[in-house]
Amino acid sequence: NTGTVFQMKQHTFFVVLLFVLVLLTLLTFSQISHISFLFPFHTAPTLPSNALTSSHLSITPPPSSSVSSSSPTIYLLVFDMWERIVNLRSGFIHLLLLSRALNLTLVKPFIFDAKVSSSRRFPHEFLQHNLPVQTFDTYFNTSSVPTLYTPLVPYSQWATHSSTFIHHPEYRLVSTISVLVVFQWNKEPSKLMDVDNLIYFCDDDQDANNIAKYVNKIGQFKALSQHVVVERIVCIDGHFVSRKDSHKGIQSAQHNLLLKLIEMAQNNGFRSDPSQPISIAFANHRKHAFQSYLHEISKRDREFVSSLVRLGDTPIQFAKRIIANEFGKNENFVAIHFRVGMAMTRTQHIDQTGEYLLYWATQCISNLSEIAKQHYPQLNRIYLASDLYNNGMKGGEFPSTLETRLALEKIKAFIGQELNEPVILQLSRVVTSDDEVSDSMGIASLTDMAVSVFATGFVSARDSFSRFVDAERHFIGKHSQIIKCPWSLTDAQDYLKHNTSVPKPNAPLLSQPLQKYRERD
Repeated sequence: NTGTVFQMKQHTFFVVLLFVLVLLTLLTFSQISHISFLFPFHTAPTLPSNALTSSHLSITPPPSSSVSSSSPTIYLLVFDMWERIVNLRSGFIHLLLLSRALNLTLVKPFIFDAKVSSSRRFPHEFLQHNLPVQTFDTYFNTSSVPTLYTPLVPYSQWATHSSTFIHHPEYRLVSTISVLVVFQWNKEPSKLMDVDNLIYFCDDDQDANNIAKYVNKIGQFKALSQHVVVERIVCIDGHFVSRKDSHKGIQSAQHNLLLKLIEMAQNNGFRSDPSQPISIAFANHRKHAFQSYLHEISKRDREFVSSLVRLGDTPIQFAKRIIANEFGKNENFVAIHFRVGMAMTRTQHIDQTGEYLLYWATQCISNLSEIAKQHYPQLNRIYLASDLYNNGMKGGEFPSTLETRLALEKIKAFIGQELNEPVILQLSRVVTSDDEVSDSMGIASLTDMAVSVFATGFVSARDSFSRFVDAERHFIGKHSQIIKCPWSLTDAQDYLKHNTSVPKPNAPLLSQPLQKYRERD
């Protein structure tokens, strides 16, 4: 019996030893191969099926002047970026490029009405209006960015990491921004003398533009909200930051600006509590600040990062609903894009009757229709994506006279005749009560883009919308037909001068946006 017991213990020992050896082997193998079905915590990120990967495009390493990768976390936030849709995406890509170059952790911004809005900077500003909280991911898919390019975190992670108690006027848990950067676009600050003095503190500068717009007071603290306080505020000449260096290889002014801000923050120039992470926030970021920087980045790097910022799941989901409801699963169709707001805004001060706008628009629509017939003769169904609908001109482009508004209505009527009553997005027929959507303008524009991407054919005048859609269609092997519909002040002047049927531009100017017309009527 003793021998039997010994043999059983020996057998058990070898079984346990074998199990341990097998487990160690699998663990080692999982570290090498990332076997997701065995070890789900090693699961590799799922890329969009048509996304580029690092094997297709090289990524330039961060410059040698960048912050060391061993440095503590430094956050970069943006609270106001007055760029919409395509320019918004370009600005976000610029922030990704900056973050990688300087080893920063970018915080996902909130988004409303097609932009990073100063009125919707924080979650509670959505909730106060009974709106779902929208982040950048509502518009664009960025799920692959953290793994393949640079750290990208949700606001909640930053808010938790940077939280602290303040004691005056009451005990309150807040998140702390080390430095708020306010770009001076309207005038050159008088305190700015040269490059070395590019950054200057303007916490109490009443003359600095836009300070009061962003910062309030909580007792002795400067605050962006009841839950976010600011240690210091710096003002910067935005026009200097946006300059493009003429010397090849020299980093942009904004790159050097951030390096200087980081250096100052690391030397405790901003933080009262050194244990807090460094957080740099842009108050009023504009495309002027990043256009030159984007040109300094290699085309291959820009293309790689662009491949990681694709159409979001929400507009794609809405687009699929529209296609299923209007065209069915197997019916082919052509999408036509027509933008009128830009031409209207730039010419209406001399075209107050709207006659030139009507002439230009009907010519452009006719050309788009003809191109569609030439390249897609078998397609009879048309989807129209246009800023004429779904508040597409909200935020700066609106008719300044009653006559211009009437011209827009005539353009809509012409579209119905020329394009044989095309399908036009109606968000109320697409968005359900279960969809977490806060705005109509941005979602409508992105949904128009998504439908255009999936369409059998796509025809458009050349603009930022068409460039983005064309790039997305290229990813999935579809071609586009992009034409020019040129307009200019000179053309408008010549047309109005030689067309004797056009009355003199004596129509009354309107001081209110389009939504106020009903009150005037």
